[in-house]
Amino acid sequence: MEKTVIRKATEKDWAAISRISSIAMYDDYINEIGPGYLKIGDTFVLEKGNLLGFLKIQYMPDGFLYVSGLRVDPTARRQGIGENLTRYAISLAFDSGKKGARVLIHPENHASLSLSRKLGFYPIESFHFFLGEIDFSGFSESKSWPMRIIDLGFEYSLPTENFPATLMQKGSLRISVSKMDPIWNNRTLTILGNGQISFRNGKSLISFPEDYFTGTPPDLEPLSGFESAVLLERKF
Repeated sequence: MEKTVIRKATEKDWAAISRISSIAMYDDYINEIGPGYLKIGDTFVLEKGNLLGFLKIQYMPDGFLYVSGLRVDPTARRQGIGENLTRYAISLAFDSGKKGARVLIHPENHASLSLSRKLGFYPIESFHFFLGEIDFSGFSESKSWPMRIIDLGFEYSLPTENFPATLMQKGSLRISVSKMDPIWNNRTLTILGNGQISFRNGKSLISFPEDYFTGTPPDLEPLSGFESAVLLERKF
């Protein structure tokens, strides 16, 4: 019986990681980034004879571990690989003295949501993703954004001295997407929380992002394939 091994990925693992990414039934950004993906945070792989799955961890400035990119070879599903990798990431966070861990999951990814809840994660925020930026001409802010979690480029942290909530500008969070340029091609990506801000123009009140879905504002385009996501957290 093959022994299960979880270890840090090396450049030699890229071919297997790329293969799993291409067949894991996701509209996968990992292959679009290419081998440089391994230089963002730490990627860990699970082997049982062959490489059967992987995930990425990144250490956030607020003391949390951010877990992303969990992928399992479809031929090896229902063998606990995703759970073993996630438990390993949680143990790394705990053993290194982190405050907890976070994951971002598409609301239709029921398997990942179920796994995260099983492992003690609970939802703390919803995000909506758009290409483009909002034109606020003629509008004044009528309600402030109670910014609790900020997006640092698909990595989620509480505001800190180095990453303050002032990254918010006019209700939309402009993030640095340089590492994602192979995907976004230098287009502006706007990220909105779940209806946490509204703007008033005379008697008209616009709340984002809810009113967008009724046709307002016309200057944003939902990010195809990843229009929204749920951020979940497990504290220690």
